Amino acid sequence: MPINEDYLLYHNPTTMGREFKDIASTGIVATNKVGTADKAMENRGVIWCVGRRDKGKNKHYFLYQRIVEPIAYANKEDDGFKVILKGQVTFRTDFEREISSESYFPQIKKLLSLGLQRLTDVDVLKAFREIYEEGRR
Repeated sequence: MPINEDYLLYHNPTTMGREFKDIASTGIVATNKVGTADKAMENRGVIWCVGRRDKGKNKHYFLYQRIVEPIAYANKEDDGFKVILKGQVTFRTDFEREISSESYFPQIKKLLSLGLQRLTDVDVLKAFREIYEEGRR
């Protein structure tokens, strides 16, 4: 069985109603992708969390959290998401890194609208793991 598969989850504060930093320390993320959430849990997923802030017409994207060992919970339909994943946070609460201008960002941007998604790009993973070394608890 594979372990420690990498996943990407995007948090848009406009649609979520909360700033991503407000949830960074909770280790809780939500998704409608039940099958992907199950895989993340079964395969001891590492969930890399990216959020966005808008400054005028400019959009800025940040890597703000890394969650490990997620456990999935069914969610009430009226909350807007089918599954809640809760895991252990591994970045310091005050840490975030803007990634908007990084050479690998186009690979990330392709995945943002897809919800919880497997992340396999080796350049992105290498960069995220380097950022993790700076931001870890």
